[in-house]
Amino acid sequence: MRKLLSIVIALSLVLTLLCPSFIAFATDSELDLVFNASEDYSGIQGQNNWYYKYRRLTSSEDTVTEYVYATSNNRWYSTGTDRTRGMICGPDDAGNYTQNVWFAGNNWDNGSDNVFHNPIKEFVSPYVGSATITADALAGQSANTKAYVRILKNGTKIWPTSSDWYYLEGIADQKDSLNLAVELAGSDSLIFEVQRAKIGTGANQITSDKLSNQGVVWIPVITFADGAELPPPPPEPAQPEVVFEDTFDTDIKSAWHESFMQSGGEYKIEGGKLVLSALEATDTTTPIAALAINMPYANKYTVEFDMTITDVQNVANSGLQLSFHRQLNTADYNVFFDAQRTDSQNIVWRKDGANGKKRAASNVTSWVSENDVTYPVKLVVEDHTATLTINNADYSYTYTDATYPTGGIELRSVRANTIIDNFKITGIKEGLSIGEVTLYKDTVTTTIPQVAALTEVKAPLDFTVTPVKMFTTIYGENNKLIAVDVDSMDVSATNGGQMACYALNEDMPEDATVKVLFWNGITLSPIKDIIEITKSDIENEVETLEGFTVKYTPSQEWITYYGRWEDVNGAKRGNWMRPYFEFDIEDAYTLMLDINDSTSFSVSIDGGNEVTYSNASGKIDIANNQLNGSSHSIRVYSIAEAKPFTLNAIYTDCEATLTKTESDADVVQFIGDSITANGWKNYSSLVPMELGYNFTIIARSGIGLIDGSGYVKVKDSDASTIGMESAYFSGRTLRPTNLDASNWTTSEWAFENENPDKIFVNLGTNDTQFYFVDDTDGTKSAAFIEKYKSFVTALKTQHPNATIYIMKPFCITSATLDADKVARANAFDQLGEFYASDTSVKYIDTESWNADITFNLDNVHPDVDGHRVIADKLKAYLAQE
Repeated sequence: MRKLLSIVIALSLVLTLLCPSFIAFATDSELDLVFNASEDYSGIQGQNNWYYKYRRLTSSEDTVTEYVYATSNNRWYSTGTDRTRGMICGPDDAGNYTQNVWFAGNNWDNGSDNVFHNPIKEFVSPYVGSATITADALAGQSANTKAYVRILKNGTKIWPTSSDWYYLEGIADQKDSLNLAVELAGSDSLIFEVQRAKIGTGANQITSDKLSNQGVVWIPVITFADGAELPPPPPEPAQPEVVFEDTFDTDIKSAWHESFMQSGGEYKIEGGKLVLSALEATDTTTPIAALAINMPYANKYTVEFDMTITDVQNVANSGLQLSFHRQLNTADYNVFFDAQRTDSQNIVWRKDGANGKKRAASNVTSWVSENDVTYPVKLVVEDHTATLTINNADYSYTYTDATYPTGGIELRSVRANTIIDNFKITGIKEGLSIGEVTLYKDTVTTTIPQVAALTEVKAPLDFTVTPVKMFTTIYGENNKLIAVDVDSMDVSATNGGQMACYALNEDMPEDATVKVLFWNGITLSPIKDIIEITKSDIENEVETLEGFTVKYTPSQEWITYYGRWEDVNGAKRGNWMRPYFEFDIEDAYTLMLDINDSTSFSVSIDGGNEVTYSNASGKIDIANNQLNGSSHSIRVYSIAEAKPFTLNAIYTDCEATLTKTESDADVVQFIGDSITANGWKNYSSLVPMELGYNFTIIARSGIGLIDGSGYVKVKDSDASTIGMESAYFSGRTLRPTNLDASNWTTSEWAFENENPDKIFVNLGTNDTQFYFVDDTDGTKSAAFIEKYKSFVTALKTQHPNATIYIMKPFCITSATLDADKVARANAFDQLGEFYASDTSVKYIDTESWNADITFNLDNVHPDVDGHRVIADKLKAYLAQE
């Protein structure tokens, strides 16, 4: 019977190799579809698809171990011929009443009896198809037998159906009780298991002297139905391939990014090669030039490149650092080519930069030579072990760190000039995968009911970029869409991680339908089946889970906004220059902003240096591993004058506590043109930040005071420009080239949340050509003065409690914009005289500072040093008030 089966299987494999589309179908005429545990009994594990094992079951243990065959008596034991852990006998056993008997273990714990050794026969299905499980025998071995039996499929009980075990007592054959239909796939496991009764005096229990009689005669029979088929052969294992390469012909490929540049370090392409230039004449600095490729899920891969170190400083730890399994802002494992040493001890295995693990002697005296020797480098990374091959020698190190991560690579030249060429990464390209989706509902930490869907998306070693969109939609009564959220990620080897959607609605019923869909942005097709569930069937509650990120809308009362912010479809959009918001956070590790507009912003944590995020959009992690569950103050600035900053949501841990940043500091406002809107090193930012003020900056490059002057239009097609006299008071938002015409309304800006204590006005530079050139009779200057007075009056009306400071424009030297600086200066001096007795308006004669303000090459805009001078002078002026 088995010989015929072997022939058919062999024939099927041959046909499969010759014709991959061939599938062999098993029928009664071709194969014996019956597997009988008695007829198939063998002394070899796995023969005829049967395995012989036992389960050790205690109150704290559940382990399965294979029996060992004893050739002396053709039985299966745990060891030797010891029945302590049970045994299994065959159909031809020489004992009395032992044929096909499975004996349960005969050891026991006196007083508790909580240790069992259950004999098991496991059948591993060779086919795919329907089968029936019956028994040729199922009875106790003696009249004293009290035992239990069960059947598991792939670890899950399938028989009996109404209880945990089927009870057997005595020698009555109960084979007719077992007739079970089952669907099996190739390699599915069926476990047939016997357990003796407990020792005791209760019902269905035995006395200790009856332990030796606890055997069961059980002959399981599995019969496959016609049409069962052999499973397809396993796919050929994926082979390593070149997944990324760069020969640096004209520039670096987009997968690279500058990871660290310091003290003049830079990269460049010269002669079709990458040059990491990090060499300074002085030994007191540490120039570094580094490029990296993020690969957050890479584990087994090979890195190869040609390395030439041409120059090096005479300082320890100078050379090339090759980092691997590098996780951004966390762990860093690397091998360092120490080019400063000349004693051959110049290979160093390290962790986290210069934290040495092991130094190795190479067969190279020095990595730097007069002949600029090029060394082919090969590094194989697999799990905790890295193996380096260079100059025909191998060097290996195994890291034992428990937190050893997967990750990417970095080339870092430290105090050295290094040439890199023919770079490539080899590995098994796993492709795009989306993990299981976990759903959560409602959280006590939010004011609006929500459903959250989370998953992990990755594409290890696959550098093909796949845009993935995750949609979570909620449908209410009559299948009406009541909430939706979308998360997007460009997934590749360099980018992957958590995708999350948070669909919110104030009136979300418990019987709402929840659907989750993943969409491929290239093929415009679904990536996996739609997930559909009723909200009430979602078991996970957000507030019970640690490490879960919760979505907060921008309207939270604990967020304080400074500058011009408006509500746009549930988001907050900041305009003009450097609008910002702040809040305090505690018990958090994760903090992300969801923004759009592909704009730039910066983040300061606890008043520290600002970290800049350029051209960013989507969910941006701003925690930078600084939160650590402690208390922090967060401040986020928009720093792109030409683009608005739109905040869609804030994400953080559900355990986090978020509160309003308490501040009783004055609020100062700066109104001006490009000289006032010139970035975070501008006087308008330096003064309030150094004096502890909160601030708003209403400034726009090219704008004048008066409508018709300056260079800012509402629409490009407009014949006339707009001045600050109108723009300041209007509910208008900015766009890259001018004031946003799509948001041009007749309504005024809502000033209820804008109450500055001090207002500094620095306007007039862009009005020069319109009001101070060729003004022979002074009428233009007079008109400018009246317009300025009207503007100040409007400011006083809008902000009656504010002190207004009129700043004379700085004495710039551009012939174009300062054609008649005397006329302009006289006009401002007249304004100063006019307001001399007005205690709510003060005139700052910047010309009287006699300050050496330096300018950029355009002779219009102060440079960084110039703004520093202006800021110091203005701070001194305020200190004298």
